[in-house]
Amino acid sequence: MLQYFNFGEMVTLQKESIADSIFIQNAASILLYGPTMVGCLLGIDISLDNIVICACALYYNFKMSSKFRKYFTSLNKSEHKCTICLKIVKGTNTTNMKKHLILRHPSKIEKIQENHEQEYMNEDINPDSPTVTTNSEDIHVQPSNMMHFKQQTITKTVQVFNSYKEGGQSEIKITNTILYMIAKDNLPLNTIEKPGFIKLLKITAPLYKLPKRKYITKCMDDKYEIISDMFKNELKKIEHCSITTDIWTDKHTTKSFLGVTVHFIDAGAEDLKSAILAIKLLDDAHTAANLGVHLEEVIQRWGITKDKIVAVISDGASNIVKCINDTFGHDKALVCYAHKLNLLVGSALSSSEEFTKIVEKVKSIVTFFRHSVKASDILRHLQLNGGRSEGTCLKLKQECPTRWNSLFYMLMRFLELIEVVSTALLRVSGAPSIPSQYEIKVLKEGVKMLCPFELATKEFSTEKHVSASKVIPLIAILDKKLNNLMCTTKEAQHLLNQLKIEFYKRFQNVEKISLLAVSTILDPRFKRIHFRGPLNAANAVQFIHEEMKRTNTLHENSNNTEIEQSSDTRPQPQVLEDSLWDDHDLHVSQQSLTNINDSYLPSIKLYLQSNIEDRTISPVTFWENSHYKFPVERRDKDKLLAMINIGFCLDL
Repeated sequence: MLQYFNFGEMVTLQKESIADSIFIQNAASILLYGPTMVGCLLGIDISLDNIVICACALYYNFKMSSKFRKYFTSLNKSEHKCTICLKIVKGTNTTNMKKHLILRHPSKIEKIQENHEQEYMNEDINPDSPTVTTNSEDIHVQPSNMMHFKQQTITKTVQVFNSYKEGGQSEIKITNTILYMIAKDNLPLNTIEKPGFIKLLKITAPLYKLPKRKYITKCMDDKYEIISDMFKNELKKIEHCSITTDIWTDKHTTKSFLGVTVHFIDAGAEDLKSAILAIKLLDDAHTAANLGVHLEEVIQRWGITKDKIVAVISDGASNIVKCINDTFGHDKALVCYAHKLNLLVGSALSSSEEFTKIVEKVKSIVTFFRHSVKASDILRHLQLNGGRSEGTCLKLKQECPTRWNSLFYMLMRFLELIEVVSTALLRVSGAPSIPSQYEIKVLKEGVKMLCPFELATKEFSTEKHVSASKVIPLIAILDKKLNNLMCTTKEAQHLLNQLKIEFYKRFQNVEKISLLAVSTILDPRFKRIHFRGPLNAANAVQFIHEEMKRTNTLHENSNNTEIEQSSDTRPQPQVLEDSLWDDHDLHVSQQSLTNINDSYLPSIKLYLQSNIEDRTISPVTFWENSHYKFPVERRDKDKLLAMINIGFCLDL
């Protein structure tokens, strides 16, 4: 924000520089006719700094002159009486008034200057007022250092103005930033036509000419093509990746789209990288053959060959599963386990009629509060009276069938507000019935058994870290938690039994899926400790052994390689209340060494006999640094990384 210098600094500036004195005296002409014309007439360079000072000088004098008039009473247009000495002063402006005060009442003129300078130092410019503005990136005017500013030449000033023209450096920079903002924040293209955005740019960059929407659209398309080419080059460098795909329908237009996402680990990166390859409109039948054609078009456009794809993940729909099997092979097809968990809970709830009846009561109460302004106001006032602030008052949540765990969140919020909700319902006529104390107990037990599924869904839905290696451990943990749950109500017990039935039906063979078993073995945080079937773990280790031998790049001599026995030091468990991983941490702290098949490669034996790593480490980082611990060649390391480089689809 531009601030003005005080009167004393202006006088000093005038005394020190004749050129400055000239342009201050000709401030009105400079601002009226332009700095170039007046500068040529006076024979001096008038820079952008000087123009700012001209505006400051005129504004300062205008404010000062208004303060002289308060000591005079106007008799007519050209005569004014001094209120101090009653002398008549002639003149149509304040020049003679100022001279009179200087000669007759010097104390008054000193007081005026002192007060005015203090006001000037504290004054801010109103962005709506017609003042001279400059780009803050180019010039910063401060009262204390105005006199030390080096004047810019006309050439420099012209360069600043030209940089905001089409193709200029500042114009390109601002336009690219606008494109980034629209893409990053998912804003509509007509954002540049919004009044608030237009005003923001006028204040922050007044020299920038805001482009039309059509131009921004063209720039966005051009930028997409450039970034696409860059990403294609990045995909060419990777050796392995996984693909996730899903079909979804826009409820407003009823149009169906195929979403395709790629996941890979970049060289030197610790986290999983993901990118959306396509949101493709499906205007034909959703058959396996048609979907296969669309998928192949997408991967061919991005230069991804099928041999690079380790796995293709989707939901359990029969058409998309058949499409993946036919297009990529049965061994590369995986189902999204977060989606399977959501289906599991839904099936168990639909089979528990008594529990569902109680849930329907909660739904009717939530619907009532969402439709009744009076009930909602009472609920908010009760929370305010209970000590909550206006911004922290909670609202009831409604279940959304297409959103994972939304039923769990609805019941959690209802139980959290049960006391104020019950009080509010009693004060409103026509309100639905309040659940009984027994029904509240059933709901609490139901929420307790649904909580592990909600935590597991979050673990499966991670976007920045590998999650395939967590499937077998989490399934084992969920199985143990379900078996340890105890219910005191028959409705909750029936729901628990249905959860166990659905859980066993959907996950009994999860350890037999080669990709999941191998990725779990290769994750140093889990290895073999969560396998319930020892044969499944042995088959996965044997698969790794055969894959590493097949590459013919591992040069190990089992007779010369010394296998160091792991120490008995184990990571200390970090058991947290209601943690999904408390059993895992306890298991790790109590584990003991097991026998390893002597036929395995020495590096595999050494890896399996080493300690389980902390859950907070990245398995990618571990294998990138594995040469410090295990004699593994680079290509074998890439193969190992590819086996755990599997991402899971999110709720597209």
